[in-house]
Amino acid sequence: MNRQDLIGDHKYFRHILDHQKKYLLLLLVTIATTKLISNYYGGNPSIVGGESYYYLAASLQGPIFNPLAALLQIIPASVHFLLPSLTAAAVLLLFLHTAKRLHISEKITFFSGFFAIMSPVFMLSLVSFFGPLFFLLLSLTGFSLLLRQDKLRYWSLLPFISAAFFDLFSTALLLMLLALYFFMKKAVWEKFSLLTLTTLAFMLIFNGVYFRQPAVLGPFHIQHVIPDLISDLGGWSGVGFFTIMLAIIGLFLNWKKKWFFIALPLAGLFVIGFALNTQSILFLSCGIIGFAAAGLVGLFEQRWALPFIKKASFLLLLLGVLFSAAVYADRISDYPPSEADINALNWIKDNTLPDAIVLSVPENSYYIQYFAQRQPVFSLRDNYRRQTALSATIFSSAYIEELFPILEENNVSIIYINEEMKKSLPQDQGFLFLLTNERFKLIYSSKNYEVWRFR
Repeated sequence: MNRQDLIGDHKYFRHILDHQKKYLLLLLVTIATTKLISNYYGGNPSIVGGESYYYLAASLQGPIFNPLAALLQIIPASVHFLLPSLTAAAVLLLFLHTAKRLHISEKITFFSGFFAIMSPVFMLSLVSFFGPLFFLLLSLTGFSLLLRQDKLRYWSLLPFISAAFFDLFSTALLLMLLALYFFMKKAVWEKFSLLTLTTLAFMLIFNGVYFRQPAVLGPFHIQHVIPDLISDLGGWSGVGFFTIMLAIIGLFLNWKKKWFFIALPLAGLFVIGFALNTQSILFLSCGIIGFAAAGLVGLFEQRWALPFIKKASFLLLLLGVLFSAAVYADRISDYPPSEADINALNWIKDNTLPDAIVLSVPENSYYIQYFAQRQPVFSLRDNYRRQTALSATIFSSAYIEELFPILEENNVSIIYINEEMKKSLPQDQGFLFLLTNERFKLIYSSKNYEVWRFR
């Protein structure tokens, strides 16, 4: 077979590889701009997702040690909508810079960047405040400084320490990455290496004991493990099916290589983190995307008996990735909060007592905290299993004798019903039917959004 058939040797693809920073950045900016314009003209907020409003609500409080919430306290609210896209662009540029310094194949680098931008978890981060992505920004900033050979490498400690203030899992991941890097450079016992590793280990213990950081911050939505991994099954984010298929190919093609065995501890940590909490999907996605890029390059750098089949397969796989991304991008526009959500929650803020406790499904908790500025009954990031079990008990209650004691025990005074609850809960029995009881009073109604008072 002619060498011109091999991936990367075609003149047009060679041009893309030579200017991959420009093309990848243009792709990212196009997607981000399209989503922001779509949300604006659709009447939806530019920022979506429960995690975003957790950080926004935290930024309204006093001093806070989470780097993302602290940044939201500093920058004006009028430019908050730009932060996700700027963070994603900075992560992309730092990744390309670091990959070049580490002499990673430009083909692997390009397809890793391309699959990342096309991945649902990354697209969601363009319109939401995503803690793991901000952690990735700080970590890559640290590594870009660490790779320098002058005194500036000591400044890498600053972003590394800042990155340790999210949760214990991400700090442990960063510590393992640094240990692997120093081990491969045969520099584990150098003074700077020991200083860096000791500092991160101290931060891991200090934040766990003093600040009582969770293992993984979140979740901020009801977890469904398989859909949260494979976005095509309707999950909140995740990775597309075709990307996962390419990652499996990458595993088979590269299992004998040295770097594969070095990556195994990290892959194990990614899987453990995702099993504990699907909020850590970004880290698992990075591993999947890396193997997917290696799979695509490895598959098409092999010799094929029929070049036409090779080109058709290459096109089919890329179209599959693009199709999954397009379907997911269209779905983001429906993510909460909607304009009607915001109107109802603002009404609660203006027309209820400041100490009112609001009952709604757990997914609405962070919108209630930020827009209504009231205490919700549920907070998914605190004792997730107990919260989801209590929610299931309340919203499946069929009798007032069962429901009222629970509402009284949790000091519920306001109930917020949105359109999604109207669709998911039965109308002729259960919780919505019980609202006809005289102890409930409808005090706000607009379209399919209602606010009730419980006496």
